[in-house]
Amino acid sequence: MQIPDRLRNLLAPGTRWIVAAIVVVAAGIGVLAMGGTVVALEVTSSNEFCSGSCHANNAAAEWKASPHYLNPRGFTAGCSDCHEPSAIVPRLVRKMQAVNEVYGQLTGSIATPEKFQARRLEMSEKEWDRMRRNNSAECRHCHEPS
Repeated sequence: MQIPDRLRNLLAPGTRWIVAAIVVVAAGIGVLAMGGTVVALEVTSSNEFCSGSCHANNAAAEWKASPHYLNPRGFTAGCSDCHEPSAIVPRLVRKMQAVNEVYGQLTGSIATPEKFQARRLEMSEKEWDRMRRNNSAECRHCHEPS
């Protein structure tokens, strides 16, 4: 098998170090990007982030009064337990959808209890539809343990 001239030039002694450096830098950038994504997923899945960024304290107050927060078993189901799939691709898709909620908080369209209540049914219907489409997989994770 004959090596094409372009490939032979890349493998020439003078260019090997350049190619190796490019590969190492690209791999380093890839590792940093993946690590950054993992950290961002964890931070944005915390109850503190959700109650402070997505819904201010509007939904958080209701959650803290629910059996998902306080119950006889002592288990607290956090925001991500109910509202995020555990599989990575569906989780990333859900995170992208949640950008609208953060945007609503930042622009003020759901920033007050009154504004939140005005949009609550619309937001709830979107969530109920998502749960219907995935057969309430997040709920069944706790309520029908395998």
